[in-house]
Amino acid sequence: MSFDFEAVLDRVEEPLIGLRLADCGFIEFIFDDTWIFYFGAPDAIGAPIQERIGGSPVASKRYEFGETIIARRTTGSHMLFMEIVHEVA
Repeated sequence: MSFDFEAVLDRVEEPLIGLRLADCGFIEFIFDDTWIFYFGAPDAIGAPIQERIGGSPVASKRYEFGETIIARRTTGSHMLFMEIVHEVA
């Protein structure tokens, strides 16, 4: 299964992360000990701006993305959380 959405980080209470969805309420994820987290900062490694721009999953907008967290489960499942720096024209 795969899905994309835009959300605002609403709360973090280990091991729970709550996200506020634009017009649809909220969603919460609970991460147990089977999850491993990786952090990436494209600006810190000097990634060119062209490599940090991508499309929105829910509209025809383009964004510059910033810091990224990858949550990977030992079973192979994974989630990708990306910071939206700003909309790009």
